[in-house]
This record gives sequence, structure tokens and C-alpha cells, in this order.
Amino acid sequence: MNVQGYVISMSRAGRRMEQVQRIISECPVACTRFEAIDGGQLSASDIDSVYNTNANQPKYPFVLNRGEIGCFLSHRSVWEKIAESDAPGALVMEDDIELLAGFSAALAFAIEAAPTCSYIQFQTREFNGNHHVVEKRRDLQLLRPQLVPLRATAQWITRHAAAKLLETTKLIDRPIDTFIQMRWLHRVDVLVLTPSCVREVSRSLGGSVINERKDKTSIWPQLTREWSRFAYRKKIELQSRYAA
Repeated sequence: MNVQGYVISMSRAGRRMEQVQRIISECPVACTRFEAIDGGQLSASDIDSVYNTNANQPKYPFVLNRGEIGCFLSHRSVWEKIAESDAPGALVMEDDIELLAGFSAALAFAIEAAPTCSYIQFQTREFNGNHHVVEKRRDLQLLRPQLVPLRATAQWITRHAAAKLLETTKLIDRPIDTFIQMRWLHRVDVLVLTPSCVREVSRSLGGSVINERKDKTSIWPQLTREWSRFAYRKKIELQSRYAA
């Protein structure tokens, strides 16, 4: 397959370099490491130029940390490369996954069956949500979910989809996976491939390099946060039903 793969990884996450090389060596398409944007190195003006808490509705209830901003901008930088290329799309992966037996066939199916403007998720958790079957081949299925599942661990992104995602993310206001849920905004066909033949190995690599530790000294901030999360998710679920 004459397509490109990218593994997003940050140089300072040294423990992950061995895993990055494993992904590259096992990937069925030509694959390179893509240097992630380190949110901790962004200046206040850098952040102000891309981050606006009121960019979209429903409003995201939490303030993004620097890691989340850097993660989003890293993916966005890859989207730029895809949109500017002559290839039909590219495989984009984070550095905390493992490719399982059958991944080559799963990727080939995804590329062949992908609509022109689509973002196909290779989820690391089994998908059981409401959906419509778009394409099926033996044990592989391409599904259109009613509610797009979270995570941006691995995905096939077409060139047309990358261009649309770039256009709608000149300002960001939420983590990348929650933005991808908003298909009524970016107008990209978000699909789920099952089985994905991908699993997450973040814990064995030392855990997330994005999320900051939350203060657990008081129960009330936790309860307030969980209520805000619940209310936000209900709004996304409702909008997703209308957009289906």
C-alpha cells in the first residue's frame, strides 16, 4: 500500500522510544515518527492564539491543561501534512499502542472501504454503542456510531477529512477526542473499525504524558467535576442523535 503512517511521540518521553520503534517496524505501511508538540514548552501567547474556551457549543466545562493543548496541536500538525499530500490519506497513531495479529488486513479493509471524507477509528476498547454497518468483510466491520467513542489512539484519516478538520480547528476549546465527537460541526464521517487489532499499552510505558494529577484532598471538587462531565456528555449524546 502506497500510503504513509505517523507515530506521534514526544522526545522527552524517553521510555516510549522503544515502543515507537516497535510500532514502526511492525506497521504494514511506511511509517515514521512525528515529533509531538510539548504543551509544557508553549508560551502564554502561543496558547492564547489557539485556545478559546468559547469557540464551540456545547461549551466544554473544563479548562484544558498544557498537555491536552499540545496533544491537540500535535494531531493538527499531522492533519496539515495529510491535507497537503497527494496520498488518499494516512494512518495516525499515538505511541502507546501495540499492533496485534490481523492489523494489516484490518488497515487494508479500512483504506479500501473508507468514504472520501472519513476518519476511521481503531479503538483500543470494544465498541458496543448504537451504530449502522457501513461495510462488512468476513469478520471485519466498518461501523457508523450514533455517539462517536472517545480516544484518538489510532485512526485512518483521508486527505479530505484532514482538510475539513483543519478548517474547523483554527481555535480549539476541548480535547481532540471530544472534538472529533462533534461531527455536526466538522462534517467528517467518523467511523469505527471492528475488530481494530490494536490495544493500548500506556500503563506499561509509565502512564499518560498528557493528563495532570487532580487534587483528591476534597470530595466536593470531585463531585462537581463529575456532575459537569455528566451534564456535558448528555448534551453531546443528544446532539449526536439529532446529527445521526
